Amino acid sequence: MSSNNFFDVVLVAQNIPCKIETLASYESNVYVGTADGQVLLYVAERTEGSDGKISFKSRMEKKKQLGHGKKPVTKMEIMPDLGRLITLCDGNLDVLNLYSLDQTSPLGAGGKGIHTFTTRKNSADYRLCVQSKRKLSLYECVGQYVLYKEMPAVNEPLQGLEWTEETMALAYKKEYILLDAESGRMSPLFSYDKFVPLLTIADQELILSLDVLGVFVDFQGSATRGNLKWTQSPISLGFSSPFIFSLQSKAIEVHT
Repeated sequence: MSSNNFFDVVLVAQNIPCKIETLASYESNVYVGTADGQVLLYVAERTEGSDGKISFKSRMEKKKQLGHGKKPVTKMEIMPDLGRLITLCDGNLDVLNLYSLDQTSPLGAGGKGIHTFTTRKNSADYRLCVQSKRKLSLYECVGQYVLYKEMPAVNEPLQGLEWTEETMALAYKKEYILLDAESGRMSPLFSYDKFVPLLTIADQELILSLDVLGVFVDFQGSATRGNLKWTQSPISLGFSSPFIFSLQSKAIEVHT
């Protein structure tokens, strides 16, 4: 890990009225998924003082109750080119307008009973994969989301799901698997039994968490470089080129 200070910690919003479960951001917008089934949209305005110090002022711009009871919002992803925010709450997948938080492009019955979902990364098309009981369902957005393919899957909620090019990375409780989205062919990668699996997509590779090690593989499952070592097993992972972020119990580690 580099010793340079690439980042400063600054306060963006405080006194948020609900417990935070998940976050997403796009440009100056920060989206907060809460423990009681709401999505809050904050707009953060960046200012620089005469001493060069950066600060932020924020305001709550919109608030949306998803309508699934007081259940936590467990996942959010942004599709900026479409102006969409996709949320998961109590097994219900909702597609919201990125700016107004109004409901748009519903999946109908296909948006219920969902374990997890992901959007297709590094792609010019707008595709969505959702995992429900015993299957993976693939949708393409052509004005609205249209189901174009279903594939059988193990009846076990995925711990992680990512999709880039034609490769999907699936993290089950005890195994990482690569899945070819075109042929449906599955290729086991690693097995494990003592920690929560995590994965994320870097520029042209996957980062898989194996306890305190980060393993880099390409989309065919071959190792691409040496392992990354964290000080403790991460809670979640993120990537913003060229930085890899790992959330720990009391800190965030940043690697390049």
